[in-house]
Amino acid sequence: IQYGQRRPREAGRTIEVRAGQVVQGIDMALPRGGVLAGVVSDEANDLYLGVRVEALEFRYLRGRRVLVQAASATTNDLGQFRIAGLQPGTYVLRASATDTWDSDDGKMSFAYATTYYPGVTGTEQAQSVNLNVGQDLTGLDFAMRPARTARVHGVMQNEAGEAVPSQAISISYAL
Repeated sequence: IQYGQRRPREAGRTIEVRAGQVVQGIDMALPRGGVLAGVVSDEANDLYLGVRVEALEFRYLRGRRVLVQAASATTNDLGQFRIAGLQPGTYVLRASATDTWDSDDGKMSFAYATTYYPGVTGTEQAQSVNLNVGQDLTGLDFAMRPARTARVHGVMQNEAGEAVPSQAISISYAL
């Protein structure tokens, strides 16, 4: 919040103060932040502890409209999340977990896909939620979606074709 701001994310007003000058009447009201809350479950509708839930908002970065994290929380032992202190705006909720498991025969591996409210795996199907000043928006319940995973095996090599030991490698999904 900035002095003289009339709307969220709007620029405030500059106050010029000269040496020895006393400026009075600078009053500001700090609005209460908004809250997004709900419950995350697994595909069997069991409450899911330890899920990371993020409130995402659209921003423009390098000329592209992208989703960025505004705030996050982790579900408690009842599968509940509560993300507080949010500015008014439009948000998309994204949940992620790190659990993996194998099929009974051990031939397939599974994990929970990154899941968006109301329980979909793609941003294009995600439902956005509009949050007003100081609003508590509850009942944002959704279930995680299991997905088949892939196993990647290989050897990292340098330019000479020699194995590179103890090197961290990360894989990411690129559009």
